[in-house]
Amino acid sequence: MPIVLNESLIIATALKKYGALYITYISSSALNELNLLEQSTLAPNWY
Repeated sequence: MPIVLNESLIIATALKKYGALYITYISSSALNELNLLEQSTLAPNWY
């Protein structure tokens, strides 16, 4: 039983540590993709 608790504790601390970093990475990459989409769709209208 303590082994399961230790594993869940390790997972929880890892999520706390890397969760925000992961979310930031996901959101920034999503924003980059959106920017690329906007540039590719709006570029013909600019010229």
